[in-house]
Amino acid sequence: MKEPSINYTAAWRLVFNAQKHGPDEANLANRESFESRAIKAALGPYKLACFLHRLRCRYSGVRQEMTDLEAAQLYLLNKHNWTCGKVLTIKEVHLSTLLQEELLKFRLSQDELAPVRSAAEGLQCWPDLLQELPCDTTP
Repeated sequence: MKEPSINYTAAWRLVFNAQKHGPDEANLANRESFESRAIKAALGPYKLACFLHRLRCRYSGVRQEMTDLEAAQLYLLNKHNWTCGKVLTIKEVHLSTLLQEELLKFRLSQDELAPVRSAAEGLQCWPDLLQELPCDTTP
């Protein structure tokens, strides 16, 4: 069976664009640019998207056309031994909370990191991101 594919640049743009309405102008006092704040805000949703893609790839042999949500539900079913009924109540909005421990430990690959590096390198947020990202950030 063909492994699910992902365009990391497109995934990054999707979560970054969703953050354009997030950081408010009240943060202007800290002199950090709007773009820098939006990049930092987008990192969590982007890590979630990459984590869910990896789950889909892991479980792709189990079922065809598995969605990110279905892969996360299967992962949580196996991890916590929850009942199917309980797992099926999980919605996408719950995933960042339910997978918080995994996302804190999650290491982006160089391919996954590339769009973040491209958007953030040279901006004020880049040193902060290097501290937050548990990955090999050397090229």
